[in-house]
Amino acid sequence: MFYSYIMTNMARSSLFIEQTDDLFNRIWEHQAGIGSAFTRTYGCDRLVWFEVYESRLEAFERSRELQALPREDVARLISQSNAEWGDLSASLSSEEIFAQALRFERPELSFSARI
Repeated sequence: MFYSYIMTNMARSSLFIEQTDDLFNRIWEHQAGIGSAFTRTYGCDRLVWFEVYESRLEAFERSRELQALPREDVARLISQSNAEWGDLSASLSSEEIFAQALRFERPELSFSARI
């Protein structure tokens, strides 16, 4: 499985959008300060959104699509599934990721179609 995900900081002032094939390890790296320089600099240590994909290319394309959107559209996407912008990593388990993967429907790569 592959993931597109969004991290933010406590103030929600910065958003980090990326993709990975190991969500648990990547989140741990961000929280430990050994992730990207951007997340270290801006303190993006809270997982607020993620989607599961069958291929690396799909996750990559979705991440790039989200990076191109205005911040307001990304914020709306986060709020649709995580209204309080809580840290999903605090309660994330492999069972939850597996359950989301089972519910997985291939998303359209058009953001406007998903709103």
